[in-house]
Order: sequence, then C-alpha cells, then structure tokens
Amino acid sequence: MDSYSKLYSDIVTSSIWSEDDKTRIVWITILALRDITGFVPAALPGLANAARVTVEECEKAVAKLEAPDKYSRTPDNEGRRIKKVEGGWIVLNHQAFRERGTSDLQKEQLRARVRRYREKHKRHVTLCNAIVTPCNAQCNGKIDKDKDKDKDKDKEDKNKESLFDIPEVLNTQKFLQAWESWQAHRKEIRKPLTKQSVKMQLKTFAEWGVDRAVAAIEHTISKGWQGIREQDKQGEYANGIGTNRLQHRIDKANREYQEENLHAPVITT
Repeated sequence: MDSYSKLYSDIVTSSIWSEDDKTRIVWITILALRDITGFVPAALPGLANAARVTVEECEKAVAKLEAPDKYSRTPDNEGRRIKKVEGGWIVLNHQAFRERGTSDLQKEQLRARVRRYREKHKRHVTLCNAIVTPCNAQCNGKIDKDKDKDKDKDKEDKNKESLFDIPEVLNTQKFLQAWESWQAHRKEIRKPLTKQSVKMQLKTFAEWGVDRAVAAIEHTISKGWQGIREQDKQGEYANGIGTNRLQHRIDKANREYQEENLHAPVITT
C-alpha cells in the first residue's frame, strides 16, 4: 500500500545531516518506506537496493542509525533513530513526528474553513454593492441577520457538544484534537453523531486508552469510513474491528433503553 511521509525542512539542521551522504540517503529512504505505525518492512539488501547504495554501505548506515546520538534533538532512546525488529525496523520517534503532522493538518483545515467563511460573506457584500444606494440599508440588514444565524448555529453546536462529558482518562490534548476531527468528519459525510452513539463511543475509547483510541479515529478518518475501525498489527486493515465491538455496545444500550422507553427510536452510528 502506498504511503505518504512528510519531510520537514529542519532536517538540514539536525545531527543526522552531519553524517556522510550514504547515511543520509538511507535515513530518508527509511522515512519514505515507513507505514502508519512507523514500521519499515525490509531486509538489509532490500533496503540497500531501495536506497541505491551497496549492502556494505547500508549496513554501516543502519549501524549509525541504531546507535545513540548525544547531539540528537530527540532525547528519547538516547537519540537512537531506529530499532531492529522481526521483519524490518521501527522508527523510534515516529509518533512524535506524526503528532506534529496532525497539528499542521488541523491548522491548515482551520485556515480553509476561515477562507470559505470569508468568501461566502464577501459574495453577500458584493451583491449588495451592485444594488442602488437606497437598498444598501436593507442589504446590510440581511448580512447582519446571516451573521446572527451563523452565530446561533455555532452556539447551538457548542451546546450540543457540551452535553457530552469526556472521561477523565481521555481528557488529553491528543485525544481532544482527534475527537474534534472525528466529529467534523461525521458532519462532512452527513452522518453526525447521535447523543447515544457518542456516549457509547466515549465509553469504548476510555477502555481502549488514548493511544489506541486516537489511532483508530485517525485510521477511520483516513479511509473515509463511517464506523470506527482499527488497524491490525501487520498493517492490514481489519474488517469491522472496533465497529463490531462498538455496534455491539450500541445494540445493548438500545435494548436497555427500549425496556425503559417502549417507543424509543433505535440508535445507530
């Protein structure tokens, strides 16, 4: 499966850039080959071939990347960049760069939303300016009403979201950002979360923990799915994992809810 990896410009000021060119090439090749979990599936000769270096040169480069680096800007793992595992290597600081990339993506999405909002209201103003002067007051009044409607809608959305209490174990910046993205994703596909489904999802996420919950949310959004699905350890996409468990809990909640309210509607994700 094809993957995409960001290469940040500050790599040229990192300690890795002071290494020889073969080591730098092998490192960039590893970054390009890693999957969503930071795993690089390759044998040494295969990695050497991908980097277009000899096996001996690749072996020396890998030894440097596996060794401690006292000048590394990432103090975790004593500056080591990769670790040998069965079937390949793991990029040790993958999660830190993944979180950095998620933050950049959210900032870009926010800028896009602001840009669309301004363009929408700019069109209103242009229409009013094209009309003769006596109508300007009426047009300006329409714009004000539109702004008030948008404010009321935003307030209503915030009030709805405030009804859901985030479990204490999930009350971290990492999860809250992922949860906000998940709600936005469901709205974009016109399948907004219901109150009951939110309650059950938060309960399940609390049992999973922050890292597992965030990974499942990001995986589901990246595939454009409606229901939460996890990714298995081999990097293949599991069929219905998470969704089946979550749906099972929702079905159970439906039964309990209907026992108390005979005419209650059925809740779905």
